[in-house]
Amino acid sequence: MGKLQSRLTPVQVQFKKLSVDCTTAEHGYVAHSLSKEVEGSLKRMTEQKDLAAEACSGLLEEIGHSKVLAVLRRDALVDVLQDLLKFVTLEELWADLAAGADSVQ
Repeated sequence: MGKLQSRLTPVQVQFKKLSVDCTTAEHGYVAHSLSKEVEGSLKRMTEQKDLAAEACSGLLEEIGHSKVLAVLRRDALVDVLQDLLKFVTLEELWADLAAGADSVQ
């Protein structure tokens, strides 16, 4: 039994060393896998950013900016006119506008 015990202790020490080496290798593998996944995600995000920049390039230019503002002003005017037409007739609205009224009552 003593011979077996004397052989078991070095085997246990060797097993502990191999366990630590295995854990270190596993951590390295996980880190490598995560870095590859991050690289892929970063590449996809860069491609999406480029597509978004290309799609919005017209809006970022001065002419595009002016077009957006013109559409917003038009939509606001349409909303105001639609609200006014709930309270006055079209004829009354035209009469007030033709008379140069600053506000429609």
